[in-house]
Formats: sequence, structure tokens, C-alpha cells
Amino acid sequence: MVLILFEKSGRSEKRSKILLGLIILLSLGLAQGKIGYAQALDEQRELVIQNLMTGTTENFSYEEVEAYLASEEVALLESGEFKSYVSYGMNHQHSTVQGMLVEAYLRDYLEVNSDIESLYPYAVDFEALPDTLNFYGVNDDDYSFEDFIVYNRSDQLEIHHNYWNAHQTHLRGDVYHGSPTLNGTQEVLVFVPDAMDDKYVKVNSQVIIQEEIVHRKDYIFYFFYNDQGGISLLKWDALNSPRVLKEYVTLETRAELEAMVVGWSEWSLPEDWRMLSPRRLDVPPVTWVLTSVGNGEDIAIEPIFGQEGIVSGYINPNYTVEVKTVNVYGDNATSFYTGQPNQDGYFSIDADVTFGMEPSIKIFDGNGRVVYESDLEVYQYRPTALEHESGYLTLERYFIGQDYMEGYTYPGAEVSFFYLDGYASTGRPSVTADSTGYFYAEVPGHQTAKKTTLVSVMHPETGEEITVAPYPWTQEELDNAQW
Repeated sequence: MVLILFEKSGRSEKRSKILLGLIILLSLGLAQGKIGYAQALDEQRELVIQNLMTGTTENFSYEEVEAYLASEEVALLESGEFKSYVSYGMNHQHSTVQGMLVEAYLRDYLEVNSDIESLYPYAVDFEALPDTLNFYGVNDDDYSFEDFIVYNRSDQLEIHHNYWNAHQTHLRGDVYHGSPTLNGTQEVLVFVPDAMDDKYVKVNSQVIIQEEIVHRKDYIFYFFYNDQGGISLLKWDALNSPRVLKEYVTLETRAELEAMVVGWSEWSLPEDWRMLSPRRLDVPPVTWVLTSVGNGEDIAIEPIFGQEGIVSGYINPNYTVEVKTVNVYGDNATSFYTGQPNQDGYFSIDADVTFGMEPSIKIFDGNGRVVYESDLEVYQYRPTALEHESGYLTLERYFIGQDYMEGYTYPGAEVSFFYLDGYASTGRPSVTADSTGYFYAEVPGHQTAKKTTLVSVMHPETGEEITVAPYPWTQEELDNAQW
């Protein structure tokens, strides 16, 4: 589990007050009442002091806690540097939640009591930058293959690290999510190709990824404006702890990047896009949402089913789409397909996608800039509702890893099962429903939602086979489903 607790300059006040309110409610055990987001800073401070007076194994006086908090305020104003939240507290006698409480207060305190621009002169202003930033290794021979793609999502960054082999084939990609935060000025040593010496750069902007269970920093991403006028990215990881970091840069200058933001359309997904889609048919709306991808704001790429091969979705009407497929089992032949959405933002491309033809997508804005790209999953079946429209076959909710299925049909019906693995279906022993129509069968549990077990019975009047292909849920999906 990854815990990210860092605020973005310029937008941190409201969010940190929300966090503060939640933490206080949890740590003080208040059963009712509200803590206003507009709470005065001195009231915040008083609540922090009252909370810290109770330690994990010993209590502290008001004077002791007040003196401690004052010393942290002075140190912060002098350096502009925040500690890890696990480092806040007195004599190791405070919990992680109490440390988070102190950090949230100190971030608001600094914003009110200091000149942010002079305290962080090397900060990168992400609010002035476009939605997508592409970074390439310094002195790369080919700038067609991005090493990092950073999606600038409101107050969060989604960082994709791509790994390529010598033949420029995409090997794998890691994804990190975190909020950019400002910290005291640091000097970081950067590798310079074809130079005698490395160089030091000064940074304030960073994204820290931290594992909650071990309380240590796993990755730090540094950002700064480089001397070529662009933006640079550095990645530090705890496993290797490199002393000298490799630099990745944007091909555009800061001015060019900021100019891209001007005139950006505020178009957003239709609220009922999952119902409007002409491809959804009998797939339940909640399943359609969970199997679609995109940024959830102005891009929704709908699920791809192997038996259809269609890539479709909703994007800004001013955008264009490029779909690429690669035959991974044959001669690695690559095919490209392009398309544009209609006036409602809907696009549909028949890319003949199937298993072994791995698809990926790029979406371009009106200036030809890539605003989104991703490898796409191919689902091995088309999920349907858990109840057949005839009313003669209903399934109970089916979870990933669950090794049985149950449901209702007409009394005495023979219920058949077929295990789908994407390339062939394997029959399972059938069962007979009891006098109430209830049936139960042991089936292999699926490890992903791309596979399923079909359930079918014969219509008692017409003899027609009726089938339901359930979506195997995870508990997290079920908890967060939009019904």
C-alpha cells in the first residue's frame, strides 16, 4: 500500500485543512460535529497542541508541547524544509497520525507566514504546465521513445516510467502517483554525458513515494527548470540510493509548454457516457465503468473485447486518435489506425484487435501534442448482466478467486458451465437445479477479470440456449462501483 501525503503549492490550504479535520476527528474520536475548512490558524495550532499532550506512553504538559511546536515553526521558516511526517512528535512518543497532524498544520503555517517565491526560488509551477509532459534521456539517439510520461492531473502527477530494449521494443512500464510538494532548496548531483565532471543543480519541487508499512521513502522524483530552458526530471530510489542521478528533459522549452495551456478546452465527459455508448448493449453500466480506462475527466476508452476488435470511447471533440497494434506471436508486424470523434466526442476504430495483436493508443490535442497514451487490455469475453433478460437464469455476485458459482433458474434445469481462457473454452461438469431452482457448482477461481466462466441453461419453452457471462469482481471494485 502506498501512502502519499504531500500538498501542491497554491492549492494546499483547503486540502490540508480537510486532511487536518479528518485526522483530528479520527485521533480525538469525535463522534459528531464539524471542523470548518476556514478554521483560523491559531485555532488549528491550539488543536494540535491539545492532541500532542497525549503521547503513546506518556503525557506532556501544555508548555512542553507549545515549546516543541514553536521550535518546529522557527526551523521551518528558516529552512523551508519539511521532515517526513513520521519524524514529527516529541521523544518518539507520538503516533504516525499525530505526526501527520503536525505536518498538515506546518504546511498551512508556512504558507501564511512566509514568502513562498523567495523561500523556494527553484520551484516548478505545475499549474502553468500542460496535462502531459514527455521526458527523454539527455543525449538520447532517438527521441521517439519517451523514458517518462508525466500526466499533470490537477494536484497530482501520474508518472509513467517506460523501459525499452536495444531494439526500441517496450519491455515494461512502472506507474507512480503522487502530489508535487515544495521543500527547502537542495543541491543534487546530476550525471553529464561526455563531460569530465558531473554537475550540481538546485531543486525545490519533488514528489515523494512512501510505503506506509515501513515508513521509508522508496522513490523521490525531482523537477527543475534546466539551463536549456526546458524542464528536467530526476529519479532517486531507495534500493540503489544513487549518488549521481540521470537527467531526463522535455524537448519543449518552458515557454513552449506554458503556451500549450492557453486556449485549453474545458470539455468533459458526458455524465452518462456509460449509458450513451452504442457498444455497451447488455453489459451492465457499472461493469462498463470498471473495465474502461482514461483519466476520468475528458478521456474514457471503453473495454476491448477480443471477438469485436473495436477501440472506442469519448474524448474532446477537438482531439484525434491513433491506435497501434503489434503482432506479438508472428513477425511483430505493426499496424496503425487513426480516427476523430464526432461532435459528441465519441470515436470508434475497427482495429481488428484480438489476442496476440496487442493494442496501444495515443490521443492528440488540436496542436498535435500527445495528451494521453496507454497500452490497452483485451478482454477475453463480453460480460453481461447477472440476470438473463428471459428471467430464467440469475447468478449471485461472482468474485475473482472464488471457486464456486451459485444462482437461480427454473426447477430441475440442467445448468452448464464453460471455463473461458481466451483461446478456448473448457467444459465443466453440469449440475441440476433443485425444486426451488437453486443451483451450486464448484468451478476454478479466476485470477483476473479478463477470464470468466459462462453459465447456460435451455429455455424451458423454446429449447433455446440462454447464457450469462458474469464479470468476476474484486472486493475493491464492488466497494467503489458506481451503480
